[in-house]
Amino acid sequence: MIIETLVQKILLKSKDLPSQIASLEILVVLLKEDNELPSNEMKVRELVSYLGKRLVENRKNMDFIMPSIAVLLALRDKSCNHTIEAILSLPQKQGDQVIHFAKQFAPDLEESIENYKNSLLDFSEVE
Repeated sequence: MIIETLVQKILLKSKDLPSQIASLEILVVLLKEDNELPSNEMKVRELVSYLGKRLVENRKNMDFIMPSIAVLLALRDKSCNHTIEAILSLPQKQGDQVIHFAKQFAPDLEESIENYKNSLLDFSEVE
């Protein structure tokens, strides 16, 4: 409940970048230390979509980039498939930006994305 409140009431509605950054930093801690996760796949998609948009807008702002990547890693650790599916469903520019930052700052996230894509290819070859 705390995570959903933080995401819905502060992160997604705030126009103030310092408040967004602080919210991301708090969200990382909550996701890592609590078993609570945004309650369903749509909430994960909504959060990943928000991060994709904001990463494009703030692609030169390390203060925003690093906690955003940390949130993606924490989400991936809690719900890998939903998180990776949400990243891969982002519009091209946003998805490319997320993958670029994953390569640069979180190679294990990039590896998770590549493994997921490869598993989809392997599955499609079986059919």
